[in-house]
Amino acid sequence: GTINHYAAVQATISNPSGNQFGDITSDYALSKTGTKKALITGHFVGQAVAPHSFFTQSILLNDRKLMAGDYSLKWTAKSGDFSWTKTLAFHYSGHLPKNTLQPVVNKPKTKAPDNPQLPWIITGIAIALLLILTGTWGWSTWHRRHNQ
Repeated sequence: GTINHYAAVQATISNPSGNQFGDITSDYALSKTGTKKALITGHFVGQAVAPHSFFTQSILLNDRKLMAGDYSLKWTAKSGDFSWTKTLAFHYSGHLPKNTLQPVVNKPKTKAPDNPQLPWIITGIAIALLLILTGTWGWSTWHRRHNQ
C-alpha cells in the first residue's frame, strides 16, 4: 500500500483484550516466502495500544522495490512481561497506485549555497541596531536634562 503517497508495507496491530499496553517495543522482518533472508528489517519503540483497539503500522520501503510475488512479514512485540509474535503471509501484485511518490531520501538533492558574507551582514545589522538604540537613548536622556 501507500502512506502519504509513499510505497509501504502496512500491518494492522490489534488489542482485543481489556488491557492497555504501553511502552511496546516491536521488531519486524519482511522476507520472500520460502527464504530466511530478510529484505527489510526494522525496530519501533515507545508504542502503545488502548484496550479493544487497533492501529496500522506502516513500514516505508524507501528505495527498495518489491517484485511481484509472495512475502511474509514476521512481527514480534514486547510490553513488560507480555510478548507476541505473528507471521503474516501476503501476495504483492507488483503494482502501486499511480499517485505513489518517489522513495523518501534523507539527503538533499543539491548542496545548499555557501554564503561566506552572511555572518558579516548579520553582524553589521546587529551593530547598526545597537547604535540606533544607544543613540536614541542618549538623545532622549540629553534632551530631558536640557529641558528641565
